[in-house]
Amino acid sequence: MRLVLTVFIFFFAVSGLAQAQSKETFGSWSLLCGGQGNCSVSQLVAMDPEGKKVLLGANINFSISNSFPVLMMRMPPNLNKTSGVGIKIDDNKAIQVALSQCTSVACQSVIKIDKTLFAEMRDGKLAKVAFALEKGKQLTLPLSLDGFADAYAALLATRKGS
Repeated sequence: MRLVLTVFIFFFAVSGLAQAQSKETFGSWSLLCGGQGNCSVSQLVAMDPEGKKVLLGANINFSISNSFPVLMMRMPPNLNKTSGVGIKIDDNKAIQVALSQCTSVACQSVIKIDKTLFAEMRDGKLAKVAFALEKGKQLTLPLSLDGFADAYAALLATRKGS
């Protein structure tokens, strides 16, 4: 069973980019490390060719516990707050997760990455992330899993050095 953590924290890959002291790219994922050695892997999904209209940010880190990683997804603030977010990786069973926080800037879901979800992400090609907007329109965005396994291995390597 996947545990949806209802934690009210505000963290996102974009803020990490601004403070990142090192960045390494693995396919569609980036390993970002800050000044205090806090590292995460992330990916931004934009709908315009210039990459300026970011609609989804995915960030994986150990910010909640040293024992397990979490997947933090950040989406636009105009979501239907009761619908939550759906995630489907390749042909695996879709999961539905609740929103943990919404502000005037963004909505966020925080999901504990268990063994099943990790294996699906490691072995998968594409995750589809779906959510409903307030006006009833549904968005389904592609989250590429290209490079995820290598990025995650690099994230674990940064933890062994700390």
